[in-house]
Amino acid sequence: MKQPCPIHILRYEDLVERPGLVIPELMKFVFGVDDISGTRLESYINIAVAEGAQRTYKPRQGKANANMEFYSQ
Repeated sequence: MKQPCPIHILRYEDLVERPGLVIPELMKFVFGVDDISGTRLESYINIAVAEGAQRTYKPRQGKANANMEFYSQ
């Protein structure tokens, strides 16, 4: 990928499966540093990874006019 600006590629699957590895690498790229060890950023990432996702997106099953009962005429 020949681009005039720096590019960092990450896969969604990797972010979901290994956030503790992917997020620090992304943050190092964003901030242009080689190491984030011992920083607040690293501690915030560790807290977020330990807590995990709050809830997983669940697609709803669409039905035409399914919530019409919530609307007035």
